[in-house]
Amino acid sequence: MSLMKLAIRCFHVLCVLIISTCLFPRTVTAQNGILESIDVFLDCGRRTCDFNYIRREIPYVNYVRERTEAHIHLLVTTERTGSGGRAFKLNFIGLREFSALSDTLYYTSSGTDTDAERRTGLVRKIAEGLVRYISRTSLSNRMVISVTRVPDEPLTTTNPPDDPWNSWNFGVSLSGDYKAEESNDNVNVRGRLSANRTTEEWKLIFSLGVSYRERNFDIGDEIVTSVTESESFWAYVVKSIAPKWSIGISSYTDTSTRQNRKLSSSLAPAIEYSLFPYAESDQRQITFVYELRFQTVEYEELTVFDKTHEKLLSQSLKVNLDYRQPWGSAHAKVEGSNFLTDFESARTDFYSVEVEGSISVRLVRGLNVNFGFGYDLVKDQLFLVKEELTEEEILLGTKKLPTSYEYEFRMGFSYNFGSIYNNVVNSRMNVRF
Repeated sequence: MSLMKLAIRCFHVLCVLIISTCLFPRTVTAQNGILESIDVFLDCGRRTCDFNYIRREIPYVNYVRERTEAHIHLLVTTERTGSGGRAFKLNFIGLREFSALSDTLYYTSSGTDTDAERRTGLVRKIAEGLVRYISRTSLSNRMVISVTRVPDEPLTTTNPPDDPWNSWNFGVSLSGDYKAEESNDNVNVRGRLSANRTTEEWKLIFSLGVSYRERNFDIGDEIVTSVTESESFWAYVVKSIAPKWSIGISSYTDTSTRQNRKLSSSLAPAIEYSLFPYAESDQRQITFVYELRFQTVEYEELTVFDKTHEKLLSQSLKVNLDYRQPWGSAHAKVEGSNFLTDFESARTDFYSVEVEGSISVRLVRGLNVNFGFGYDLVKDQLFLVKEELTEEEILLGTKKLPTSYEYEFRMGFSYNFGSIYNNVVNSRMNVRF
């Protein structure tokens, strides 16, 4: 073999080694076969986890961008609690050398916790969950475990502390904005009062909201003004009757200039069945809800059916699906409703069907694809104004227009390649894209 051919062959081998090392990095292993480092794939929404803070506080593991390269897939899901806090579920899914070692931990934050307190508690729980994995690596030689015991305090508490609020939580919000240009201005004001009480057996929610929006347009010598207002009061009571069954009743009162409602009030009993236990709702949930609604409506203007007020009885069936698993997440909803009668003209041919869904899937290493869609079949616009709308009302959207359908479709994908490691935190001159 000539020297030139030998050099070319060695060059080819060297290229293969470099490419395989870059694309398929190996786990660092000590001579006795014990891992020297742990690769973690952190699967947590940006609004749930502060990635920079986690990497700073737990720097002794490697954070990778690909699940297939990790020893641990840490899936963090969350739900809102009755007190306004957050209940976190931390699923430590063992992969590769740890495929037989998985765990689940829980952390609950208070409704009065700041973002800093919440992220501190979450990071502490993550560190606790990593202990059993680190103890199986060479890092265990540098690990120190301590438990602080408060003097004269029992290790367990059998009775919950006294709650002067009896599980009630209250909220107040008020917001507004003003925007202006040379030829137009826009004023928005929104306010809300809420009260809720959530226990294992009961859920009670009360909410009062107001909204006011005014827009002024300078068109030549004329100023066109658009005003939309709405007020609403919502009450909701739910009772657990079995591990997978719940019953409830809701009451809703509102006014809306855009939907021609001077005053609308409704009362609706409902029953829900959950295919999976409610305790698993943060990861998978399929529910069926049937509702019967009695409604009285007083319109601001005469409708296309020559009505100024009417009484309505309607029913609806809704199916909800929510999944969040290591492969990705999925959501779907199908809801159908129809009017049984209006007690005056016996109309029964008014109905609507709503279908929506979204899915995000990790197809292969680095490639994620997501789809979303929505379709509404609209055959129940009883509130439409009989009088022909003006050009200003149509262009400014102050009145709802007649339609028989609405739809949307979304899709996208992302592909990442390069180094799988993502340990460094650099917050200098942050730029958002």
